[in-house]
Amino acid sequence: MNNALKLLKAKKLIVHEDWHDLESVFWVLLFAVVRHVRTNLMPEEIHGLFDGSDSTGRSAWMWEAEWGNLEVKDHPPLTRCVCELTRLVTTHYGFTPTNLITHDAVLKALEDTLEAQDWPKKDPKALVFKRAFDATAQMHRFTGFQVASTMWSSQASGLSGQPSQQSGSLKRKADTEKEEDAVQPSSTGSKRVRSASGV
Repeated sequence: MNNALKLLKAKKLIVHEDWHDLESVFWVLLFAVVRHVRTNLMPEEIHGLFDGSDSTGRSAWMWEAEWGNLEVKDHPPLTRCVCELTRLVTTHYGFTPTNLITHDAVLKALEDTLEAQDWPKKDPKALVFKRAFDATAQMHRFTGFQVASTMWSSQASGLSGQPSQQSGSLKRKADTEKEEDAVQPSSTGSKRVRSASGV
């Protein structure tokens, strides 16, 4: 379970600690890697990991050790770095947390990666991420368009049983102005009478 979900489901107050920030750094790094570097993850897996409607993608990543299968194509040091950082993060979520994610451990993983002898001679350019097809989002967009289109059509044709919001607001404004004209203090009323009579 990721930190945000853990905080939302918590029955008691959770004290924000350093490792929460370190885990956030990890998720940002993982997000950038799997979206902009060639990996062996399918777009659907990436969608489940970051864009899914619940935490099942992240939970599977952590609990089922799917991260052990991650491969950054043609970049062994980056593969090792992501796997090591994931391993450190998962130490907070076991049945007996060992809490190994520390600033020193994260810095060591990053430094080891940067100093690796097998760093690629030519770093590839960042890739443009192509989203996986999301059937639920597509259905919501289609339904929203259909509802809006039906409302516009019925209002434009006058078949709608209710006036549009604009005509309703104009009617309310006109009613309010009539009420204000009907109830006038004596000084304001006398000025209006004089200006109306040309005096």
